[in-house]
Amino acid sequence: MLRVGRTKAYAMAQDNTLTRADQRLDQADVALHQAHAHVDQYQAAVAARASWDRTHGWRLDRIAEIDHTLAHHWADVTLSAVRADDPLAFGIDQLRAARTTYQTDLTRITDRLPLDRRAELDLANAHLRQQQSNVRRARHQITQAEQALDVASQRRWGRRDKPAIEHAIAELRGAETNLDMATHALDRAKTQVVEERDAVGKWTTAMRVTRDQRHQLGAAIHDTNAALDHTRPQRIAAAAIDPTHQLWDILGAPPPTRGGTAAWCGIAQQLELIHDDQPALFSQRAPRPAFYSPQEHQIATLLADAADIIDTANHLDPTPARHPLRDQPAWQPTVETAAAVLAARRPVPAIDHDRDLGLGL
Repeated sequence: MLRVGRTKAYAMAQDNTLTRADQRLDQADVALHQAHAHVDQYQAAVAARASWDRTHGWRLDRIAEIDHTLAHHWADVTLSAVRADDPLAFGIDQLRAARTTYQTDLTRITDRLPLDRRAELDLANAHLRQQQSNVRRARHQITQAEQALDVASQRRWGRRDKPAIEHAIAELRGAETNLDMATHALDRAKTQVVEERDAVGKWTTAMRVTRDQRHQLGAAIHDTNAALDHTRPQRIAAAAIDPTHQLWDILGAPPPTRGGTAAWCGIAQQLELIHDDQPALFSQRAPRPAFYSPQEHQIATLLADAADIIDTANHLDPTPARHPLRDQPAWQPTVETAAAVLAARRPVPAIDHDRDLGLGL
């Protein structure tokens, strides 16, 4: 009876296992069917996009060409205004865009330049001289070995000095081997010099061909950078009294006090510096990167305590604010002073000697 019971229990367990396996198989069949349906949808979408590209793809290239032409047109017009001492004639966005356009052009040119191999050519020439010296030394060793062999071959003490001859022959063979190795090394060094000289020639030619264009772009970047730096205080002063400005959305309204306004302008100055250098970071249309860039980290760090710094400066100097441009030299010192006071006021976490050193590790 006990064996029969065990047999029935084993059969029931097998049936349960088979049932569960059938259920998993059914689930896998459903999942496979859904996957095939998704594949069909994706393939249809890819085919539709490929068909669209074949019919209308040329329009994308044409749009890119038009955008490129317009960007350079506005960059040149803006640069003319900058050099006519009216850098904001077409607005700050056009000034930033002009700098970006010229910087992109210069980067594209420099990225396509051959590598500058002048340092490598100097090293190759030094190596060649060393190998030439090694060859001369090896030839001198052969001459000495041949003379030693000649002397040993002429000795007579009733019979020839066989050990001296064998030693001289071994020395000569070693010298010949050294010469062979030195000659091969010299050939490789000559080849390396030729290759490096050719690379330097290509770099020199490319630098000469692009010299005027690089000079023009460098001058344009210099002038637009100078215009951005020169107008930044003016732009911040205008932003401080313009509720529609983007800085109000980021920092809030400037306090009515001299200290608060100075701190607001000081932080705004740092933000504008980043904005001028990386306009895309402040554009809603720009795609978000997968990771924070150093500039984005700098902005986040800057804004972390911005409100507290401005509020601290507001209490440190509650004098009614005047035109912020007049106090421009004090903007950043006010930020630093308020930040130091804020840091001093914040309590330092107590050290728990029973657990750790309070370092947050």
